[in-house]
Amino acid sequence: MKFLVILAALLINHYWQKDRALPGDGWFQRFVAWMQAPLSRLPSVLGESQEWRVLITIAVPVGALLVLLYAIDGVLFGFVSFCVHVALLLALFDPRNLQTWVSRYLQYWREEEFESALLYLQERWPGIRLDKGADFEALHEHCYRFILTDAFERLFAILFWYLILGPVGAIVYYALVQLRALSYLDFESANEHWLRRLIFVLEWPVARLLGLTFALAGDFEAGFKRLRELLVSAHSALDVVLLCAHAAAGTGYKALVVHDSQEAGGMNTLVIDLEEGAAQLSPRKCVQQIEDLVALLDRSQIIWISTLALLAFYGIGT
Repeated sequence: MKFLVILAALLINHYWQKDRALPGDGWFQRFVAWMQAPLSRLPSVLGESQEWRVLITIAVPVGALLVLLYAIDGVLFGFVSFCVHVALLLALFDPRNLQTWVSRYLQYWREEEFESALLYLQERWPGIRLDKGADFEALHEHCYRFILTDAFERLFAILFWYLILGPVGAIVYYALVQLRALSYLDFESANEHWLRRLIFVLEWPVARLLGLTFALAGDFEAGFKRLRELLVSAHSALDVVLLCAHAAAGTGYKALVVHDSQEAGGMNTLVIDLEEGAAQLSPRKCVQQIEDLVALLDRSQIIWISTLALLAFYGIGT
């Protein structure tokens, strides 16, 4: 059933153009806020332990999901369970259609209304720190990273862990990423590393698999060469995805060359024009690069669906 669930969820996610009347991330944020009172009443040995706070916070929605799936198991020959699985994936995906958002964002670029494009990006990514007078290259770099981050965390990683561990795997990964985004833990404490390591382990195989998918969907030689260089590296998953996407995107006359900075864990971006030798990209070329990235992500989804179809045909894992 997993193949049919993923196929239905991806088709709905692609063709549902308008913002969806789904709870989005607000339900989890409200749940985390509501959990503060019960957690405060726990014995100090539990309430003061970040490990237990995270474990209990995640266990509650997972337990509720398992009870629901048990209650509806077999109802209408499994059709109700199928609908619940699809609805769960859609709720964990970004509730706004990426293609529609990118189309409007690029329209601002074509009209060279970069301030409007910045404000539009900040609506989706409030954490972006650019002033209104920022150069368009910095805006382009942030948008490129946002699109890849959104696709990786809210689509491909969710699908991967759904395929491996079912709905429980998908919601656990989602909850951990949301807790990280909400700064739920005190990352200055000695306990920060266990959560970072756990998320790093969960994202490690997804990033490499997605990097391979990018190579198959784009410039295989450049993409696969980059993936081999990063296969056993200590880069974060998002950095691996970004580097592989840049290599495989296949935009012939320009590139964003990403290289390590001298700072620990840092990355710098050097923008060059491969044809003209220019030191910067024009707005037209930036638009083309975003379009190439979205096309690469679409082709990557097709590869995942085709692979799942083969697995389902041979009865492997689905």
